[in-house]
Amino acid sequence: MMRRVMILRLAAGLSAVWALATVGLLGIAPGLPRGSGELLYAAAPQYGVPQTDLYRLDIDRGLTFRLTDSPSSEFHPDWSPDGERIAFVSERDGNREIYIMNADGSDARRLTRPPAADTAPAWSPDGERIAFVTERFGYTEIMVVEASGANLTRLTDNSRLDTNPAWSPDGERIAFASDRDSRWNANIYVMDADGADAHVLQATPANDWSPAWSPDGTRLLFVSDFGSMAVILADLSGGPNRPLFTNNYAGLDTPVWSPDGRSIAFMSVSREGQMRLVVMDAACADCPPTMLPIGSRFILDPRWKP
Repeated sequence: MMRRVMILRLAAGLSAVWALATVGLLGIAPGLPRGSGELLYAAAPQYGVPQTDLYRLDIDRGLTFRLTDSPSSEFHPDWSPDGERIAFVSERDGNREIYIMNADGSDARRLTRPPAADTAPAWSPDGERIAFVTERFGYTEIMVVEASGANLTRLTDNSRLDTNPAWSPDGERIAFASDRDSRWNANIYVMDADGADAHVLQATPANDWSPAWSPDGTRLLFVSDFGSMAVILADLSGGPNRPLFTNNYAGLDTPVWSPDGRSIAFMSVSREGQMRLVVMDAACADCPPTMLPIGSRFILDPRWKP
């Protein structure tokens, strides 16, 4: 049951909003090149605080900006391909639903309205559709909806867990995590964008989740908990899988690629139980990772700005 819960868990104007939301000047992150861009993430003031809000981190300037300030939690953010909008999950209306807002945090609008929870939104590469996970059918299934809210379509239909949708760069396929072929373990599957031809893409003897395609579509990141929890890099042309980062202490989650495919970011938990936002070179497993200086807040769901 614990593994199933773990897989499931696993989602005004610009100047006025950012002036209100600035957390502080944190200094340029060491070890990262200039032009590393921005990361979007969910965070809470400290571990154990149930409420999370959404933040943007300008890596070059070491500045964080708070985008939401709600008495309920906001999490599972995802950038639109043009970087102008953000899809996210909010509990502000009493249920976990998908919302869309401008990249500065303004003009949030609700996209889904079922009686059950919707989570883990993922924009299609053309910016026209959003895939997400829903519990409205009694099991976690994957659906897709237009960014306008029209044409809601169910993509998966089975009595197992289907979660963590991730579009391929060409928009023709969706990778996801599912335990449909195993009593306990989840693996990485892929299906056509219309839900057809679902099959295993990557599998280990353990739980695998949080797939992320490289920008050129030739590689895939995912998390596996076989022995130790690790971020795995898979060569989709048939090469061997390679662990990029192993955590012997606690959890890892939601790896994401930088737009140029040279770096990855993910959440990690230290030996002391502190959650950290980690960035590392995707081509160098031996290079030391960079821990981004964003304080000791509870951190989830990093997403690199396109």
